Amino acid sequence: MKKKQQSEQFPKWYWPVGLHDAQIKDITVQESLCSENKQMTITLDPEAVLGECVTKIVFYNFKTDCCLADLHIFNNSWWLDDELLKEGNSYILSIFVETQNRKKKTLTIRFDFAEKETSV
Repeated sequence: MKKKQQSEQFPKWYWPVGLHDAQIKDITVQESLCSENKQMTITLDPEAVLGECVTKIVFYNFKTDCCLADLHIFNNSWWLDDELLKEGNSYILSIFVETQNRKKKTLTIRFDFAEKETSV
């Protein structure tokens, strides 16, 4: 897994321990009239995660490599790994999943900022 350089600090919203085995329950998109205010929300079931119990991640001003109509293929997938890169003022997160059909897929999201919700 290629994360940021060890000497760099992770953003506060990031999960440095990882989300391996979290189940992606749902991905929703909120669009506004201003294209710069698009939000993507990934809702997770962290029951099987050994690390941080992240239940929701919101990506602001996002773009993805996947057609928005096809995001449903990631629902009920298992989060295997991810890669976070910083490029200028944006971040690029590649999420590696295994679908219910045991197919490996990657969702890549470019965004300006993210927030997470956690459970205890």
